[in-house]
Formats: sequence, structure tokens, C-alpha cells
Amino acid sequence: MLAGHPTTLHDLGVGDGGDFRVLARPIRVDGRPATIVVGVSLAQAEHTLSSLTTGLAIGVPALTALVAWTISLTAGRTLRPVETLRRQAAEITATDLHRRLDLPACQDEIHALGVTLNDMLTRLDDASVAQRRFVADAAHELRSPLTALRAQLEVMSSYPDPDRDPEMAATLLEDTVRLHDLVEGLLALARSEDPARPRSQAARVIDLDEVVLAEVRRQRSLARADIDARRVSGGRVRGDAEALRCVIRNLLDNARRHAGHQVRVALSERAGTVELTVSDDGSGIPDADRLRVFERFTRLDEARSREAGGSGLGLAIVGKVVTAHGGTVHAEKDPAPEAGGLGGARLVVRLPAVPSSG
Repeated sequence: MLAGHPTTLHDLGVGDGGDFRVLARPIRVDGRPATIVVGVSLAQAEHTLSSLTTGLAIGVPALTALVAWTISLTAGRTLRPVETLRRQAAEITATDLHRRLDLPACQDEIHALGVTLNDMLTRLDDASVAQRRFVADAAHELRSPLTALRAQLEVMSSYPDPDRDPEMAATLLEDTVRLHDLVEGLLALARSEDPARPRSQAARVIDLDEVVLAEVRRQRSLARADIDARRVSGGRVRGDAEALRCVIRNLLDNARRHAGHQVRVALSERAGTVELTVSDDGSGIPDADRLRVFERFTRLDEARSREAGGSGLGLAIVGKVVTAHGGTVHAEKDPAPEAGGLGGARLVVRLPAVPSSG
């Protein structure tokens, strides 16, 4: 204390007693040494500190509880629309995908989330409708040849006739081939729409002209119409050779069934695109049906298509496979014979070309 540093002394018998903060300084008075001692009571400071400690002990928990309650209330009000969306989404099942979520009035991120979920439900609903329609159409298409097969087999079993049975067997074989082609078409369409299908062949470079000419040679043995392939030139694409062969086969099958006397195939490459066209001299495709022909089970002439063996799947497969290869396909009117065309339908497929260096 005499060194000039303040010191706390406890329980001094000065005044009301208690703790004091004391400071002493040596001085000289009239040449004699003396010491000045100054002391301040700590009672008021201790009382203030005690009151503050008591207040904090009570106030901090209360304030914390108040803040927590406010945050909970605010978060609850903020997330209430999310909970509403969650509850409504949980109530939607596979049988009522037509339902939509109620959107909150405020135009914020939660509203945007609701719009996104409703868009997703719309896509799921469209996919579900398409699947049900596909199953119904497939069942209808399979039922016709199966019914015919069953009826003819029942006749052969109940009323054997050596003179009639060979002819009926040939008819049964024809119906069986039609049924087989229909099943193959359904499988090809399912494979073309399967997103999980391995794309190991997608990196292969294919000389499309070789595939076209090979399929033309095969079709010439089946066709009642002449197939002109003199306009087929070189064209290289990247993709699945078997899938593209199926595209060409279906295009030629379609043209062969509807042609009067002639089918024309052309292949060329320009401006980074390989273009394949298949034309016929038939009655053509009406303007209103040029998009619809690429839908499943579409027949513009029902009786004629059934008689010719068409299943209504060929052009649907073409559309799916070409789209999967990054290309486009459309139907148009072929120029009239006097303008150098055949005057019937012309189907045009465009695929990205592989550069000559690739």
C-alpha cells in the first residue's frame, strides 16, 4: 500500500465498516515524514454489482425464452405454407395425380416451390395418362390377332378338314407373324423410351449410307413397289447402328405399304447435318395428320393398314429413336412428278453429322 498501489482492505472498523479501497502516499510536512491515507467504501459498488447479478440471473433466461418464442412464432408462420404444401403433397397418390397444390398468396420462394411442384405433378400426370393409354392400346392391338388365332384353332380342333387345314395353317402363320411384329414393335418402342438403357454404342461412328443400302436390298425382296436408291450418297453419324437400322426399316416399310408403284430413298450430308428422305407415290399424308403419324398406334387408313400388316408403331419408333440421337423427323408433301418428285408422302430425318476428321 505504501508503494503507491491501491489495496482492498476487508472489514475495516471505520464508519459502517465493510470493505474499503485504500491508497497511501508518503509525504513530508514541515520537514517531518508523514503518510496520507485515502479510503473509499466499496459498499455501494458491491450493492450495485449484487443487484446487477440478480437482475441478469432473472432477466437473461426470461429474455432468452422470449427470443426463442419470437423466433419459433416467426418460423412457424413462415413455414406454415411449406407444411401445407407438404401435407397436400403427401395426400396425392398415383390415382389422383390430377390434383394440384394450393399456392400461397405471397409471391416468394415458397410460392415458386409450389409452382415447381405443380409443374412436376403435371408432368407425372401426363406420363401416367400416356402409360395407361399405351397399355390400353397395346392390349387392344394384341387382342385382335389373338382372337383370330384362337377362333381358327378352335375351328381346326372341332372340325378337322384335310382340304381346308393347310390353308388355315397359312392364315394362322400370317397372324402369328403379325403378332410377332407387333410385340417386337412394342419392345423397340419401350427400349427407345428407357432412360436407363445403356448407351455403350452411342460413341460408334456409323456409315449411314451402308445401313440404308443394306436395308434397301432387303426390302426389294419384299416390295411390290420399285425402290429407287440412286440418290443415296455418303453420310456418317454417331449412334446405335441397330436402332438406326430399325428407323430405316420402319420408314421403308411405311413407304412400301402406301406406295402405288415407286419408293425413293435419298441420303445427303451438308452443313453438319445428314438428311435422309423416304418418298412414295401414294396418296400422301394430310396436313392435319403430319404430326399425329408419329404417335403410337396411329393409322390414317385403319382397314388398309391392318390388311397391310401395319401396327401403327413404326413411325412412333422412328420419332423416339431419332430424337434420342439428337435429330429431328417430320412428314411433308413430296413434289409432284412434273417437278421431279413422286407426289406422295415424304418423311425427312435429320441427324448431326460426324466431321470427316472424327
